[in-house]
Amino acid sequence: MPARDTELVTSFLKYGSVIPILNVRFDVNDRIVIVDGLFKGMEGFISDVNRSNKRINFEVTLMDGKRILSLSYQELQKKEEK
Repeated sequence: MPARDTELVTSFLKYGSVIPILNVRFDVNDRIVIVDGLFKGMEGFISDVNRSNKRINFEVTLMDGKRILSLSYQELQKKEEK
């Protein structure tokens, strides 16, 4: 590998680990639960899916009203209906 490419890869690795590829499919109206971050444990329904950026928008009840939050797939999991 050329020295320039090695420097580039090394600089990327300074910012943390590599995000794994997720084989999860989220769809509009899926019920999800946040598994990481400030809103961990909060549940909501997906209102929009951006598959190319691996992000979803979902609706939650927060501060006496409905709010839209945008999070990455890594922070979410589907809530299975019982």
